Amino acid sequence: SQALKKPGATVFKQSTSGASRKMILGRRAVVWAACVGVVSRAFVNQASRLAPGRRRAARRDVVLATATSGTTDALATEFALICANTLFYEAFRKGDAKTMRTLLSGDEEMCMIHPGQNPIVGRDRVLHSWARVLNSPPAIMCTDVRVQQIVGDVAWVTCTETVEDRDDVRLAATNIYKRDPYSRTWKLVFHQAGACLV
Repeated sequence: SQALKKPGATVFKQSTSGASRKMILGRRAVVWAACVGVVSRAFVNQASRLAPGRRRAARRDVVLATATSGTTDALATEFALICANTLFYEAFRKGDAKTMRTLLSGDEEMCMIHPGQNPIVGRDRVLHSWARVLNSPPAIMCTDVRVQQIVGDVAWVTCTETVEDRDDVRLAATNIYKRDPYSRTWKLVFHQAGACLV
């Protein structure tokens, strides 16, 4: 990972499955850069000893370890939420139903609202809806990721969704995460995406 300086924001440029993407974070740029630096050094130290084919898996393990750290420190918690959000969109983009299942909350009252559709409530119904989407996943990109609020074991994250090579597709998304009471990891309990009109 690499932190790029930009006025008023830190841009994290990540490579996942050969596709470069940017996560633009508008707050606490210096602290975020330091967090990414720690992850980068950890990854570089480990990956330098791995065969090229295993480096992508190692990069994902570093992100997953951060997302599931269970920490209560404010800045580290924000970073863990960003990592959880990244894993969600990686599974979305790759059509990885197995990973998606592990990232979603076990709450029976969880809810998803796909663009232009009615709310889908209940874990089984939500998993069924994602199974259809992930059968033919879009080349989705997630940018402008912001942790808007953390209240106890619940947090909400906003971002912008775009689709590669589709300039006409731009969605505003809200993802609500709830900390699992047993594993203390962040699980997605609510997702909504709708078209941006401006």
